[in-house]
Amino acid sequence: MSLQALNFHNLGGVVEDDQKSKEAKFEKYGAFHKTNIVFMLDMTSEMMSESFLEEKDHGKVPLAYACLLAIRAAIIDMIKHSSLGGGGRDRVALLGLLHDRTVVLLDLQLPSAKTLETIDDLRKTLRKSRKLEGKHIDLARAFDIAFTFLSGLEGDAQIFICTVNDDPCDKTKKQRGVSEEQLVRSKAADLTRNHDVSIKLLAVPRSDDDEDDGDEDSFDMTKFWQHVVSESGSGERLVLESLSDLAQNIKALTRPTAITVPSGSKLKLRMPCAPGDIRDKLVMHVNLYALSRSRDFDPSKSFKVDVDDGHFLTEAKVRDGKILHPSPDTFEGRLDGASSNDADGEKDLDAPGEDPYEPKVTEGLYKKLRVLQFLDNDLKHWTLDELKGVIEHDNPRTVDILGFIPQNAVNTEFRGQSPQYMTLVKGSDSEAEEWWTSLWHCCRKLDVACLALLYLRETNSPKQILLSAHPAHFDQYGSMRLPSGFYIHYLPFRDRIYVEVRPPISEEKPKPDVTAMETIEACLNHVSKKFVPVKNKKSERQWKVLEALALDKAPPDFTVPKPNYPKEITGHLKTLKALCGSEAVGPTAKKPRRGK
Repeated sequence: MSLQALNFHNLGGVVEDDQKSKEAKFEKYGAFHKTNIVFMLDMTSEMMSESFLEEKDHGKVPLAYACLLAIRAAIIDMIKHSSLGGGGRDRVALLGLLHDRTVVLLDLQLPSAKTLETIDDLRKTLRKSRKLEGKHIDLARAFDIAFTFLSGLEGDAQIFICTVNDDPCDKTKKQRGVSEEQLVRSKAADLTRNHDVSIKLLAVPRSDDDEDDGDEDSFDMTKFWQHVVSESGSGERLVLESLSDLAQNIKALTRPTAITVPSGSKLKLRMPCAPGDIRDKLVMHVNLYALSRSRDFDPSKSFKVDVDDGHFLTEAKVRDGKILHPSPDTFEGRLDGASSNDADGEKDLDAPGEDPYEPKVTEGLYKKLRVLQFLDNDLKHWTLDELKGVIEHDNPRTVDILGFIPQNAVNTEFRGQSPQYMTLVKGSDSEAEEWWTSLWHCCRKLDVACLALLYLRETNSPKQILLSAHPAHFDQYGSMRLPSGFYIHYLPFRDRIYVEVRPPISEEKPKPDVTAMETIEACLNHVSKKFVPVKNKKSERQWKVLEALALDKAPPDFTVPKPNYPKEITGHLKTLKALCGSEAVGPTAKKPRRGK
């Protein structure tokens, strides 16, 4: 089964650490985590020419000027987040991509008033500058500068490239026999795979006549960019029609919040509280600014929120920063996503008087769930009889099962991480579909979560994930919101289980000429197998390979390149080896003295 058969949907999650608290603010749960962004602004001829984008005071402006305005709005957005989150956390840098060179327009710094002053000076320069020559940009040099900025910093690392050119590399330029296009792709792959840097492309339209002419592929991703941008950012190729759209989209992409709205107008929260305090958990302050990541969000209107405490799925509304719910039927018959007929009326939970919303089920709703930590007694490898519904079909190439852990020992939204939701799309392989269905029923029946290795690419080292089965959810009208599937949690570094991988012992004696690369290949072919020690003199190299795999890095290359000597030197070397290997010539007893 290929990855094309999987459909991923982002869902948000918030965890309450202090169960006695009756209020919860999003700032405590990663809504304002650190984000480091490097903007790369194309300043070549096409970007500096007059475009169809208009500014209120200056009329039509160049595309580079319009992108700079949008970047300025995004930086203002980041400053607001820093003030709301309690201190400066984000860092931003701006690179100018000129013809065959890269200029640092704004060094990596905390967004501040001085940052805006620098950008305003650049705006004046861009508005008055003449059209520059050339269209090729040096992305390899730009990636090197961006890596220098982003390396060693905590938090997310993002690179945004604003350009109108779908083929920016100079095909005539080569460096040590390698084309510039291959060099840029290799550096982009190194940033995304080995350093967790997200590269996103903002494709700026050349004119507003593209849609009228029916030319939707005026910016061709297949030429160059599909091998450069990250998987998470490849879908961020935006077709913009106005300057306001440009600013809004950049702000939406750069907003550093851990909350993601799946359907554009709804949000899923998990807010555990003390037993008996169901109604109190709904009385919490909602940061409307954090919720505004949805592009359809309007703070002046009501905003629907799904509140999931692990047992009940309720729908509430946000108004003036507080969550309201419509009727007492909210807490009745909503187990495992069952629908209920909610009335249209609304009532503020802060209103004094008798409480008509007394919950009918209060036992066991808010069980204490600890942060995900794998202990020896938690991890259990189930027998074949217990998992016969899973192993009846071959394991897909994308997932290898390591083991299973009881669901009550796992907090499925640990450390504020937003999981992904995985379902099978239509037309997928029937055998793979049966395999996933069997795994889902097995996890639900045994109340366990599955620990597995996820292969995103065949050439990449696997990612350790946690699969948590989730039932289907329905809204108040009975229509399905989410089908049955799995939550996917990418395990943090400190929570990963390092599986000791060794090939099985062979009855034959190991050959003395076994290379390190053959040992690496044998290790990779036996991932998730039982540990069997191997007597090998090159075990130190094997541990280096396993350490690289555990850190999601490429295995080290131990092959020593053979020197390519000329024929004359080769003949002398053969004579020298023959003399050194003969019995007549041996090591001297005394070392010769060096001349003064």
